Amino acid sequence: FTVTSSTNNVSGVLDGLTLNLIAAGTSTVSVARDTSGVTAGMQQFVAAFNDVLKTLDDLRAQTLSDDSASLIAFETQLRNALGARVSGSSQFSTLAELGIVTKKDGTLTVEASKFTKAMGKDPDGITAMFTNTVNGAAVRLKRVTDDVLGAGGMFDGREQSLKGRIRQTEKQRTNMEYRLGQREIALNKQFNTLDTLIAGLTTSGNYISTQMAALGIGK
Repeated sequence: FTVTSSTNNVSGVLDGLTLNLIAAGTSTVSVARDTSGVTAGMQQFVAAFNDVLKTLDDLRAQTLSDDSASLIAFETQLRNALGARVSGSSQFSTLAELGIVTKKDGTLTVEASKFTKAMGKDPDGITAMFTNTVNGAAVRLKRVTDDVLGAGGMFDGREQSLKGRIRQTEKQRTNMEYRLGQREIALNKQFNTLDTLIAGLTTSGNYISTQMAALGIGK
């Protein structure tokens, strides 16, 4: 078929491909899948997943230590979403068969040579293993994160609980400040009463002393 273009940059011949024509003549164009780019992309995905695991671990140790069990449950759901079998999409059915495996420390890693070899055998099927709308690994991950991070999820519930505790603490502080203020008022009143009593007793004592002196008592 014939393709015409008003510039030396010709697109639309093949999806995702643009030809930059330099001179008139005949050329052979070879198009191959960028397996190294796909492998690098998978390594970035695994690195991001490992970052999530580290964040959950840090939260369990610090900010959300009281919710350790819930965070462990969330991590388990994430791991299951990636580790479960994906049927009907490829000649492969698990990510481990692609070279995406769990190390001893619990993090994931990509065995690059194994993944590249798998991509050479069934690139479209491997893509479907992640994007299949029924049970693709990436789709399952999104479902898990939506359930946990969305409205009514674990983190939303925790946030609402913390906000409730903050409001309760502020209310208790306000009540405590009121009670302390009332106590201060009562103590000041008692002090003033005692001060008045002492002043009266002092006056009475001075009067008695004066009268006794006038009577010659105590001399």
